Amino acid sequence: MQKRINYGQILSGIIWIIVGLIFDAIIQVVGVEVSKVFGKLSGLGPNSLPSLAIEIIVIILLAALAMWVLVKWGIRPVSPKFGLHQFRWEKLRYVLWGYLAIIGVSMVVNLVQVLVNGKVHVAQNQQLLEMMAKQGPNRLVFVLTLAVLVAPFIEETIFRGIILNYFFKKSNWWINVVLSGVLFGYFHLMGYDSFDIFAFLQYSTMGIILAIVYKKTKQIQYSISLHLLNNAIGAISIIAMVMNTK
Repeated sequence: MQKRINYGQILSGIIWIIVGLIFDAIIQVVGVEVSKVFGKLSGLGPNSLPSLAIEIIVIILLAALAMWVLVKWGIRPVSPKFGLHQFRWEKLRYVLWGYLAIIGVSMVVNLVQVLVNGKVHVAQNQQLLEMMAKQGPNRLVFVLTLAVLVAPFIEETIFRGIILNYFFKKSNWWINVVLSGVLFGYFHLMGYDSFDIFAFLQYSTMGIILAIVYKKTKQIQYSISLHLLNNAIGAISIIAMVMNTK
C-alpha cells in the first residue's frame, strides 16, 4: 500500500524552515549591529570589551528565543517528545562514530579535490570566519560564540528537528536524511560567488551524518553534540591560525 504524502505538513515544514533561517540571520546581523550602536553611544568603540559582552549576551538571548519558538510551536506539534534529554552513555558512541565519519568523508573529498584541482580550496565561509577572527581578539570571540555555541543548536533544530519531523517521516528511512543533508549543504553555500561542488559535498555529507545520528538516537542532543564537537575542533584550528599570524 502506497503511503500518502501529507502536503499540508510539508508546507508547514517549509514555513518553519524559513522562520528558522530568518532567526539565524537576525542573530548574526543584530549581534554585530548591537556592538556598533553600543560602542558608538558609550564612546568605547565596537571592539571594546563591554561592547563584546553586550553582543554575546544579545546573541545568546536571541538564540534561546529562536530555540523556544521553533521547538514549542514548530516541532512539538508533530513530535511532542522533541527536546533535550538526559544523555545515555550507550548513545554517545554515535557522536564518536559520527565525528570519525565526518573526518573520513572530509579526507576523501579533499583527496578527490587534489586529484581534480591540484590543491584543496578553502571554503568561502571558512575564509570569512578566518578573516573576521583576524580583526582582533573580540571578533575572534564573536566568531567562536556563533560557531560553537549558537550554530549547533539553531542549525540542528532547523535541519534535523524540523526537516526530519515534517518531511517524509513515514516514507523510506533515507529520504528525509538525504534531504536534510542536501539542504544543509546548500545553506552553507549561500552567499558564495560561485557553486563549489567540493564544499557542497563536504557539507551535505556532514548533514547526512548528523541526520543519521539523530535518527539512530531519536534525540536531538546527540546531533547537537556532534555538531558542536566538529565546530569546536575547527575553532581550535582558527585560533591556532590567528596566533601563528601574529
